[in-house]
Formats: sequence, structure tokens, C-alpha cells
Amino acid sequence: MFYGCIDIGGTFSDLVVHSPDSDVQLFKAPTTPGEFEKSFMNVIAIAAQAHQLSTEEFLAQTEMMVHGTTVSTNALVEGKLAPVGLICTVGHPDVLTLRESPPKRAFETKIDFPPPYVPRSRTCEVRGRIDAMGNEFVKLRERDVWAAARRLRKCDVKAVAVALLWLIVNPGHGLRILAILEEEFPGIPVTLSHEINPRSPRVPARHRGLHQCLTVSNRQRIRWQTGSGA
Repeated sequence: MFYGCIDIGGTFSDLVVHSPDSDVQLFKAPTTPGEFEKSFMNVIAIAAQAHQLSTEEFLAQTEMMVHGTTVSTNALVEGKLAPVGLICTVGHPDVLTLRESPPKRAFETKIDFPPPYVPRSRTCEVRGRIDAMGNEFVKLRERDVWAAARRLRKCDVKAVAVALLWLIVNPGHGLRILAILEEEFPGIPVTLSHEINPRSPRVPARHRGLHQCLTVSNRQRIRWQTGSGA
């Protein structure tokens, strides 16, 4: 019985194989950009051949196959992720530009921070407010949402993050925004604040919003791994 772990990197795809009857073994195959499933299967075939098995026989004897990838990390570093739009609570368009003071250089005011992950041109505010207890404090203004959807479509965004205050305790406004986006933007990947872990209110809105934007803008790149609904 085999246990395996595959990592797809920018250059090589690595497979580590362990079985009770042999030492840990490492196999490599060139990564196939744009068709990562090919390198995934190629490295399995190489491991199977080393054990004098067909790919089908090797997989039939595999108890577990764990998969990880640095493809998304590489895309982030290289600036190749899909352009994402941000829908936020009115009055909070700077949720991604807020910064904490660095613990070791707190009094250095000229630190060169990178630009916001989502520029202001692709940031849309909508009226509506949920309080910290999950109560609707201000009703969602749907015409703001429709306007935001049309604006983001003109910006040719490929994904949308909906980062509203306190959506983590009451997702009602977010779900309605999702429905409008699906009507205006059929098939566009969307992520809502309450879908991001952890849901603890101790996690700052900026961290959660940034996590959302990175997740949804990367979704197209890794969709092949998780199916069309990724």
C-alpha cells in the first residue's frame, strides 16, 4: 500500500511516496503550465514505473494521495492573478489600505508599503449595515449593488470580493449581493466575508478582506484542481 504527496511547483512537480515495505522515495516531472493535471499524472506514472506497475495499478494500491501546490504563490509574486473587484460597506473603501505599525519599526513613518491589492478604481461602496450582534441596522440599498456590478463589469474584473462589516454574524446582505452579481455577472467567482476562516470578530476586517481578494482572484488559476464550481 502506498501513501503519496504531490507538490506542483513552477518548474517541477514532486511526488513523495511512502510504503511500509520501502524507504521514502522522491519522484520528479517537469511542470506543465496551463495544464497542471498533466504533470500531476506524469509524476504518478514515473513513480508507478519505478515500482514496475501501471499507473492504474499504482493508484489502486494507493491509500492516500495528498496534493499541494505553489502555483498560486508564484502567481501572486509574479502579479499574474486575475483582476478582482471589491464591494465594501459605504464609508470603508480603504479597508485594504489600512496598516498596522510594524512591531520592530513602529516609529519609522516612511516604510515603503506595497500598493493596495485592489485599486480604488475597482472598489465600490454600498449602503447597508449589520451591527455586531447581527441585527440589520441599515437596509441594503440594492441600487448601489446594481451600480457596483455594472461598474465592475466595465472594469473587466474576473472575480469579486464582498467584504461588508459584520457579514460574519449575519450574511443576509452578502447573499443578496451575490444573487445580484450572479444575475449581472453570470459565472463570475465571488467570495463573501463569512466564507473565510476564521470567523472570529478578533480578525481585523483588513486581514479578512485581503484574504478574500487573494482567494477569489486565484480561484480561476486553480479551478482545474477542484472542479468548475471552485
